[in-house]
Amino acid sequence: MQLKGLVRFVAIALIALCLFQLSFTWMAHRVESKAEATVKSLMKISDSEKLPDSLQTIFKAKRNHILDSMNTEVVYNLGVVKYTYQDCKQQELAMGLDLQGGMSVVLQVSEEDLVDVMSGKSQDPAFRKAFEKAKAAQVNSQENFVTLFKNAYKEVAPEGRLAAIFSTPELHDKISFNASNDDVMRVIEKEVNEAVKRTHNIIASRIDKFGVTQPNISLEERTGRIIVELPGVDNPDRVRKYLQATAKLEFWETFENAEIAPSLDQANKLISQHLEALAKEKKDTSKSAVTLTAASEDTSKKAATALLPASAGNENTPANGKNAKADAKANDTSASARKKLQKNH
Repeated sequence: MQLKGLVRFVAIALIALCLFQLSFTWMAHRVESKAEATVKSLMKISDSEKLPDSLQTIFKAKRNHILDSMNTEVVYNLGVVKYTYQDCKQQELAMGLDLQGGMSVVLQVSEEDLVDVMSGKSQDPAFRKAFEKAKAAQVNSQENFVTLFKNAYKEVAPEGRLAAIFSTPELHDKISFNASNDDVMRVIEKEVNEAVKRTHNIIASRIDKFGVTQPNISLEERTGRIIVELPGVDNPDRVRKYLQATAKLEFWETFENAEIAPSLDQANKLISQHLEALAKEKKDTSKSAVTLTAASEDTSKKAATALLPASAGNENTPANGKNAKADAKANDTSASARKKLQKNH
């Protein structure tokens, strides 16, 4: 009974683990289905398989744009652990090229270009002849270009010195002017192999960022070929452009601090003078506005003062009437007093 219980527990655990692993595939397909439904709604189509090639390209480009924008969005939330769309794609069930199709690419580093650049694009007749002979032999040979060039140079110039060609300013610390041909070829082989490995690492990092599920990237060091298998890829043109993109490193000439310091100091002074002039102009404008306001108030006061006497002379106020009555009464009293004096006399 205990053995049966252990078997049952192991079986249940395996089933749960399988379902958990399959859940990533289900979530990834769910996101992709939603993206396709969104594009169908935007393009107002019902079946994307019946579209012509031009519209199929547009449909795939729009769908891929939506999926790329969701790479870092959480689409599978288990509470404790959260997974993005890219995480789900990396952990979904890998069916390989045989089951779901995809894309297989063979890339090869141009070793002849590397050798030509290392020589400083030498125009030495023996070097050029051996170089062209190695390129012609590479078409029907499985050997790498460095080996073919080494053999071709021995045939063209048995007494030639490769150190005189490859002792360039870039390689002077690795190839001395008196180095033998075998020493020079060892340095060339090392440089070419390192360049091939760097290219392999760059392609691997690009594919990892591309989000392809379980890609197969292998390097054939003998021939310098890089074989890339990408299951589930349905847009080969996009992948091809992404893999063949050339990295660009640009160099810009800059000035020394001593060369630009006087100009910066002069520019600083001009800007300070300009700001001071603006501040002074603003201050003068404010003073002029205050002066105009004060002058306007004085003019208003003078106008009011000029109007007061005229108003007093023209208006018959109660106070003026009382004063007039008092004057008339005083006149009457004076007249009565004069009459009494006249009678007494």
